[in-house]
Amino acid sequence: MNRIFSPRLFFHIAMFSLLIAAFVPAAAGEQPKPGDKLPEFAINAPASSAELSYLGLAKTPTFEFDQLGVDLVLMEIVGVYCPKCHLQYPKMKKLFHQIQKDRTLAAKVKFLSIAIGANSAEVAFLRKQSGLPYPVTNDPLFEIHKKLGEPRTPFTMLVTKDGKIVYTHLGLIENFDKFLAEIRKQAG
Repeated sequence: MNRIFSPRLFFHIAMFSLLIAAFVPAAAGEQPKPGDKLPEFAINAPASSAELSYLGLAKTPTFEFDQLGVDLVLMEIVGVYCPKCHLQYPKMKKLFHQIQKDRTLAAKVKFLSIAIGANSAEVAFLRKQSGLPYPVTNDPLFEIHKKLGEPRTPFTMLVTKDGKIVYTHLGLIENFDKFLAEIRKQAG
């Protein structure tokens, strides 16, 4: 008797399905895109008073996005162990300093990185290794990451003060001159 559906075939189909699911993490949800509203979530406050001051926050364990009160937030979703994130940090530092030199733009734009899955010690290590001059906080239980559709890292967004997402980029940003022009355009 010739079997069309054998247990061995079923096993191979099941294993193949599991492999596909393992390599498609973004399928868990849809990542934000321009025009979307940033979902509500609590953000762990940065550890240093200088970072809190930069964000315009009082000492607090967590804060909401709308407490930032600036025209535009450049929000990065990064991974402590993400090689692409580490390649992008020097360029982001340079961009940050370019924006800080322009007083008008610096008053309108704030930077914030959220390290997904990271604990406080990993964030401290990341800050030391990367030398990022802007706040880096963490999302140790992946709560923010899940609300954002679990994007791969780095994932960069420009978000207006009312929570409207006006720009997203998944992966390395190749053209920082073009990105700076986009920031200027969105900051008005």
